[in-house]
Amino acid sequence: MPLPQPECCDLRVTVLAANEIVRHGLHGMLDRLPAVKSVLACETPSEAAHLLSEEKCDVLILSLGESQPDDSSSCQVARDAYDQGVKVLLVLEEAGIDALDALSRIPSNGFLIQREVTTGVLAASLTMLKSGDMPLPPMLARRLLQQTRYGPALARSQVEHLTPRERQVLLLLVEGCSNKQIAQRLDISQHGVKRLVSNVLAKLNCPNRTLAATTALATGMLS
Repeated sequence: MPLPQPECCDLRVTVLAANEIVRHGLHGMLDRLPAVKSVLACETPSEAAHLLSEEKCDVLILSLGESQPDDSSSCQVARDAYDQGVKVLLVLEEAGIDALDALSRIPSNGFLIQREVTTGVLAASLTMLKSGDMPLPPMLARRLLQQTRYGPALARSQVEHLTPRERQVLLLLVEGCSNKQIAQRLDISQHGVKRLVSNVLAKLNCPNRTLAATTALATGMLS
């Protein structure tokens, strides 16, 4: 069965994984995908930062093990890439609650669970990233939702209290847009975006952007 592929078959992907098996495994699977034009694999954040400054990159795949979910160097690489418009896909060793707070602070466009990653899953995830969707395993969505004070029904009712502009911002958060990108899309100032994002997080009772986007996706309240 042919693997699902993004429409544009010229993606440049950079992989950052300290674990050699994970790094080579991701590289090998990505190299099989016709949608991927090139794959660069890095062991250290400094190496990844150098490559991202020298080479064009469309997607950064960052593998975070349980022992390093809050690694500041890796997080900074992800933030810098995200700010440059690179799609950031996090590969998590587990979906444990202890790791979620740290992971939610890393700007990202999607998540994968390491043991669930296959060539087909990577192909489908790249397709989703290309279309602006957020790859999110159901198990991780449930874990993230458990962090909210409200259940799905109450969370859905909360979105009804958002203003039309706040709903627009939430939709763009689901797309993985940064404040700068939201400001450009809505033709408003970044200060205005910051205020609107704060309003959305407060009304949804979500501590961060990732959880707000996850809540919106998992509850189907923006469908």
